Amino acid sequence: MERLPEMLAAMSGLKDLTIRDQVENAALASMKQGDLPESLERLVISNSLKTLNWPNVVLPNLKELVALPTIKFSASCFPSLERIYLNPSKNLSNLVEALKLPLKALHLLGVPNGGDIFEAIAGADLDEVGLLGARSLIDLNGIGKISSIRSIKLKNLPGLVDIGGLKDLTKLRSVNIQYCNKVRNLEVLNDIPGIEKLIIIGALSGDAVKLEPRLQKVMDESIGPAKPA
Repeated sequence: MERLPEMLAAMSGLKDLTIRDQVENAALASMKQGDLPESLERLVISNSLKTLNWPNVVLPNLKELVALPTIKFSASCFPSLERIYLNPSKNLSNLVEALKLPLKALHLLGVPNGGDIFEAIAGADLDEVGLLGARSLIDLNGIGKISSIRSIKLKNLPGLVDIGGLKDLTKLRSVNIQYCNKVRNLEVLNDIPGIEKLIIIGALSGDAVKLEPRLQKVMDESIGPAKPA
């Protein structure tokens, strides 16, 4: 599509919209205020663009944004945003914009700066953090700088070896680890008394014995190959 369907603007009650490959980059870049209904609360951009420059289109009620391309935007376009799935730019400029928003959940679809990412988001008042793909991340040292975290998801981090930094998250209640096969110290989880939900998928099966019975009871999935949640 070279332009968004005009009927979208007329859908004044639309809450959820997914934009796929059928919509060309030019159609998104040329959007004007009013082309999308202001009622939108969730927007998913799942096309194969590498970079998307979001135009000056404000979605005042948007609560969740899922953007697979590296999206560049002004925080003023999404003033109510609480949850974002973001592919950070190399200079982290879009992450800086995201942190100006009233976010409660930040899921990073890449970690371009390894452990330095924690310095970039230090002090952010986030309940939920996801690190969902990075080869450069070896450990979680420094994650304690985001002390508000209650839920963390670690997925597809082939270089991650050490999760000891999780011990610094005193409010942590939910841990979700998927396909981080080099992690060698799962027993660190035994030192986090507040864990109420635990999912471990694709880890080394022998590591299961390192977990206390308390944690095995709260696990949502057995250690080993399973369908991701």
